[in-house]
Amino acid sequence: MTQRPTPEELQNSFEFKLIDVFHIDEMGAFLAREMNTRFDENNTQKSSTRYLPLLMFVILGALVGYGLVSIIPSAFRGEWHGLSSLFGGVLLFFILLLPLHELIHGAVFKIFGAPKIGFGWNWKGMMAYAYAQKFAINLKELIWLAIMPFAIITPLLIVSVFLFPHWQFTTILLLALHTMGCIGDFMLIKYALRNKHREIYTYDDIEGKGETYFYEKVSIK
Repeated sequence: MTQRPTPEELQNSFEFKLIDVFHIDEMGAFLAREMNTRFDENNTQKSSTRYLPLLMFVILGALVGYGLVSIIPSAFRGEWHGLSSLFGGVLLFFILLLPLHELIHGAVFKIFGAPKIGFGWNWKGMMAYAYAQKFAINLKELIWLAIMPFAIITPLLIVSVFLFPHWQFTTILLLALHTMGCIGDFMLIKYALRNKHREIYTYDDIEGKGETYFYEKVSIK
């Protein structure tokens, strides 16, 4: 098993070179850049990743449109169950699902052996995040870190659609909102797969400079 390099080794060793860095306020720009980056070296973009965000917006828009068509007439009749399902779904997403999503990221960091885990909210990018302070991970670990919230939460929500039919609209709304919220994770997975032929490590220094770094191991001639 390859020994995990420390941030100091990544910074000071001739074996590694810095290939990317972004401030926490630039996280959204980094993910957006990855969204528009060609998938492979032959410049052929995978349509499934290129149009994924648009597809998510279409699904969410269709769901909200269906909900409004169903809710507004019932609201005029004094039936508030549909309206409460809509607002309840949005509220549950922010107070329950979003924290759970980030806690899963934190748990994966702990499984990898990270000594210090933190959580935050970026107002500029309007996104929550979990980080492991000055703890380097490789691209395979980055994939596991990114995919686990989706892999755990999505099946639970799908099962809940059938277990709780009275809250079906709320659950489907949560499913759509969470899937859209995972787009950033999907872009990190895309980054890892696109660079799988390279030995890359990444670590966060959120409590210091507020930055995330990517280093590649290079051959020394």
